[in-house]
Amino acid sequence: MADIQLSKSNKFLLRIIYKSYLKELKSGVPKSDARWLGSSDEIQKHLLPKWSKNDVAISCWELHSQGLLKCSSGDNIAYTTYLTDKGISYMETHKFNKAKKTIDWILKLKP
Repeated sequence: MADIQLSKSNKFLLRIIYKSYLKELKSGVPKSDARWLGSSDEIQKHLLPKWSKNDVAISCWELHSQGLLKCSSGDNIAYTTYLTDKGISYMETHKFNKAKKTIDWILKLKP
């Protein structure tokens, strides 16, 4: 997954989606249901109200092109979206690598 290159806004959207997924799991929602996000308009309304609907739709399609989200089109938006296994794995690996880099940096500070 090292070949995945994301813009800051797409990373932010993916983090927000992943956080929502984890929250759903924690509240007892089955994994298969926690992955479903609805349309890009619903994502904008519930997760990113400060973003425009168009910006959310564009980011959803960009994440789709990387295989991190699965989207189907309808009504000029990402009509149905869900977090893919690759998206979940990317976020789990990304979090692990970030923590590992921080620990390595701290260990280098010790004399």
